[in-house]
Amino acid sequence: MKKGWKVVLVILMLTFGFSMSGCSSKVSDEAFQVYQDTVKKMEELKSADIKMKMLFDADDMNMHMKVTADMLYNAEKQLQLAANFGAAMSGVKMDDFLQLYVNKNMFYMNMMNQEKIAYNLKPVIAALEKEMPNSLNVGTKDQFKELSMKEQDGKYHLHAVFNDKTMQNALKSAKKTNKQLQNGNFDAKLDKYEADLVVAKDKMLESIVIHMDMNIIADKQSMPMKAEVTMNIAKPNQVTDIKMPSFKDYPKADFNAENFLTDFGNTTSNTI
Repeated sequence: MKKGWKVVLVILMLTFGFSMSGCSSKVSDEAFQVYQDTVKKMEELKSADIKMKMLFDADDMNMHMKVTADMLYNAEKQLQLAANFGAAMSGVKMDDFLQLYVNKNMFYMNMMNQEKIAYNLKPVIAALEKEMPNSLNVGTKDQFKELSMKEQDGKYHLHAVFNDKTMQNALKSAKKTNKQLQNGNFDAKLDKYEADLVVAKDKMLESIVIHMDMNIIADKQSMPMKAEVTMNIAKPNQVTDIKMPSFKDYPKADFNAENFLTDFGNTTSNTI
């Protein structure tokens, strides 16, 4: 299942890398202002209850995968995170295949209670920032082909069509710093990249659904794929108590940024 995990990495890189420049048209000034305000509001988010769902369908290879994540996040004083991941693929379902925790400047990973490990948090954050360099860049109108908005039920509903050239540039940027993508000879061509956002009146993002039609080139094989990524944000700046398990049986390891994603991907692929 290594190919499946690498595909997930491609999707994540595209999902978080949509802030580079391209060519714009049909972009509403009002909608873009709400979009900018929303991104800035997210940068200021101190805590939240976040739920994610990622669906991947490649009919030609009979590959259908679902990844879910429930996350509690608090950075009011010191970063805390508790995240539980579930996955289903090829008839195999695992509701709790991975847990990630951040507590007291340490990063903890638990893979189905079979492999546990602990790292100092600082180098982990540095490595992730390097992997996703443009994750919260407000960007310019050039990243959109279309951006429209309507107000309904006291909320802003935005529909965005992203520039496919922008996505290709984001993928190229990601591959420069990610050996997991480089070694697999991965590439992607996007035919559709759209998003629907629901934003509260105070400009806090409530939900986003990203739709992608693409052609993944993995290990010299071409694979048409549809992907949908959903994220819902609840209790913004209201999460105060995150319960943590005991970390006594998590052995501490030296963090190697170069091998971290590769090792993590291999462990995950052997599990799914």
